[in-house]
Amino acid sequence: MVALTELLLVAVMIARGVADLSELSPALSPEGASYDPREFNVVEFGARGDGLSDDSQAFLAAWKRACHTENATMLVPGGKAFVVNYLLLTGPCATNLRLKIDGIVLADTRDMIHWSNITTWISIARVYDFSVEGYGIIDGQGEEWWRISCRRNSSYACQKHPTAKFLILTLAWRLTQTKPFYRHCQSELRRTSQFRISIEESSNVSIKGVEILAPHDSPNTDGIHLHMSNNVSIEKCIIGTGDDCISIAKNTSNVVIREIICGPGHGISIGSLGRNKTPEFVSNVKVENSILESTKYGLRIKTWQGGQGFASNFSYYNVVMMNVLQPIIIDQYYCDGNSSFSCGTEELDAVKVSNVSYSNIMGTSASSVALRFQCSLGNPCYNLVLENVFLNLSNGSTPSAFCLNAFGQNKGLVVPNSCLNSSLAWQQ
Repeated sequence: MVALTELLLVAVMIARGVADLSELSPALSPEGASYDPREFNVVEFGARGDGLSDDSQAFLAAWKRACHTENATMLVPGGKAFVVNYLLLTGPCATNLRLKIDGIVLADTRDMIHWSNITTWISIARVYDFSVEGYGIIDGQGEEWWRISCRRNSSYACQKHPTAKFLILTLAWRLTQTKPFYRHCQSELRRTSQFRISIEESSNVSIKGVEILAPHDSPNTDGIHLHMSNNVSIEKCIIGTGDDCISIAKNTSNVVIREIICGPGHGISIGSLGRNKTPEFVSNVKVENSILESTKYGLRIKTWQGGQGFASNFSYYNVVMMNVLQPIIIDQYYCDGNSSFSCGTEELDAVKVSNVSYSNIMGTSASSVALRFQCSLGNPCYNLVLENVFLNLSNGSTPSAFCLNAFGQNKGLVVPNSCLNSSLAWQQ
């Protein structure tokens, strides 16, 4: 068994980054004095950066020039606040294109009717060998949409609202800060109305050193959302939201998540999968060396009854839970109530959940049930492994575990006592 002190050291090392961040205000990168013909500053294309004027056209013009130049940089300079409406920044572009954001980018919320048929704020599409970096802030001013959300106020009709979406439809892009994590985490995305960063139909994506902020009661504000993508790494990020810190949705594979600080929010979720009886899959996900603090869920897998497909090969390693309401949960009866499907109905079909390991998981549960494996009768969960899991209640007492049609094994110390069925019949 890995000593608790080793796991605590992981927590301290990650938390030190937070301590450093608390001492810093958003910094601005130094502007170089030399002229670079491959740098396209949005100010040079007419952007005013006064926090009032609509600078959308200047952004589009700068993008067009940078997109067609090898090794180019589109620069959003520091010291200014740029208001933009819906932006579609599209390729194909020349190789090694950078979008460098050192200033503040604000969503224009002065005309709410303008957004009524728009579901994205910033979209980046069909680019290869592309990176987003810098010291800046992307602020969607989501409070305007949350105020009229049916999830906050039932008197309003439920409708879609725009999201800051990086929609990459080809290969290879990176979203990074420009300093090491333990020093600075300067790129910041805050208050967009729904998903903060959405990665869709993309491959070979790296997100590193990004801070994402939204209030705990902001509706449907997933921090980073993956959808129909593969080969994605998410590292050294700080995420606080009103929904999943990271959500991994259908037809996504080969994801590595490490050194994440999550909270508030709904933890790190796989799914939901199989809604409306559709075939969907997620496979090969690793989550390691991360902290979840005061979240509603910790490590969650959620699938709908009647769905098809599979969720398999997940590894959770060295994760610290701090006052998490439901630290470890597999729910094959997930139902959010916004579907024609009858919640609670037992179906013969279910998304197959298998080969899931939880190793070196420690911390505190905010509820009496710290482990919950609620699996389907017709398609149980199998090959679940609990190894060196130590979860107590905040008062020091021991929580319980709940298992339904869950098959697997225990290794080392497991607290609370595991309820996994070790029958070999389902060790497939």
